[in-house]
Amino acid sequence: MSSFVKGFKLLVVNALWVICSLPIFTIGASSCAACYVCLKLLNEEDGNVVSWFFKSFKENFKQGTIIWLFIAPAFYAVTLCWGLLTGDDAEFFGKMGCLAFILVFAVSMIFIFPLMAHYHNTIKVFVRNSFLLGLQYLTKTLIAVILAALVFILWSLTPKTMIAGIFFMPGLLFFIMSFYANPIFQQLDNKKKVVVEDACEEDDGDESEEVEK
Repeated sequence: MSSFVKGFKLLVVNALWVICSLPIFTIGASSCAACYVCLKLLNEEDGNVVSWFFKSFKENFKQGTIIWLFIAPAFYAVTLCWGLLTGDDAEFFGKMGCLAFILVFAVSMIFIFPLMAHYHNTIKVFVRNSFLLGLQYLTKTLIAVILAALVFILWSLTPKTMIAGIFFMPGLLFFIMSFYANPIFQQLDNKKKVVVEDACEEDDGDESEEVEK
């Protein structure tokens, strides 16, 4: 798949995300769907972007909506902390507390939507695994967080950039998340396949549980 084709499909993903996020409460499901398609594109899979998107949107609607209800107020708190961090009113320890909260939120949530797009699990396990993966692969996590933060900052610079950015910035954010999550998922899936193969050799009668979507 050429970079041009991949870029065009990413624009389609962006448009689908914007349209499906208009009710606001559906942003979680839309974000899962966007990451699902981005993971497909990164793995060079052939298929229909629109079909992929709505397949994941439907599968993750309930969990995506629930997780968004928790992420939205936390994200609002992050914006308040960012305002205090960049302002002159807060004291040193207040700014350090804000910075710590922002970093914990970013490390915990950067992989949440790719995880939900790629695996079947409970919300509690998704949140826990997102945080643990963020810590385990801290270098990749911090790079992804920094890049995503730069994209978001550029997007929100002025009203004009916010309007112009709506046509490509969301898709770019989800592509960054998926780009750094994908090799981690491949590594985990390969480990799981080895474990399953070893278990099958020991007992051919047992069936392994499949959690990958």
